[in-house]
Amino acid sequence: MGPRGAFIAGLALGVVLTASGGAAFWFVRRPLPSVAPRAASSATTGPVEPQAAPVAPVYASASALVSAGLPDAPDAGADDGAGKATRLDVSDPEHVDPIDLYARAKALVLKVEKRAKLTRIVTPELGDDGTIDLTKERSIDYRFEYAYVDARLPHGKNTFKGHLIVAASSRGLKLSQVPAAADAKMSDHSLPDPKCSLKAAWAAVSTTSVPDAKSARVAYDFDGRSRTGVWRFSFGRGTGDRVADGISCALLSATPPSAEPAPPKGR
Repeated sequence: MGPRGAFIAGLALGVVLTASGGAAFWFVRRPLPSVAPRAASSATTGPVEPQAAPVAPVYASASALVSAGLPDAPDAGADDGAGKATRLDVSDPEHVDPIDLYARAKALVLKVEKRAKLTRIVTPELGDDGTIDLTKERSIDYRFEYAYVDARLPHGKNTFKGHLIVAASSRGLKLSQVPAAADAKMSDHSLPDPKCSLKAAWAAVSTTSVPDAKSARVAYDFDGRSRTGVWRFSFGRGTGDRVADGISCALLSATPPSAEPAPPKGR
């Protein structure tokens, strides 16, 4: 081959090598397509990368929600939640009516369990006007319950029951949660939100032949006769109960109004 032929052959070889190098560079730089992992089968040989198992929903307690700082935790103050208390924030802590704090107590409960229903309000000893002195070591207890089935979970693990209690005292409003067993008996009736204040209910009851307010054990609960929520004043043997409608304050007791004031306690 003459010099001219050798030159042409060398030039052709250079073009081929340059083209091959460019193709190799393009192949290296080109992103590889993603491939979905295949499920392991009995025919698979060699190690198989472990797959995460499905996780069932977790139902956290109120204290867990608060400690985790989740959005569903009570937020009416930095210390809201189970085991912690919010400020009482009432104008006159020596004369507190349970209805004044009910909306706040209910809001705390529903932020932990939206299915909870009011079942009872229990009060400590009343003052002469039917209100409660929360400067002393006592509390108003707002009691709620929940019971439901989550159809997304397997049978035997899908029933949730429990109690939520808000205690209002001089230390503030404190929420407690007590889970119940799946076969636990819960309240048969939920109560409407009370509209009648305890002070007004006592004003109606005090027109009947009863001792003073301090003598009564008082609760807002379900009344089987009227089929609604009532303020029930229990005075014990000899006097019995007086009942005032929790919405209208109307007396539902059969005891007629007293023509004279009730005798002082102890006489």
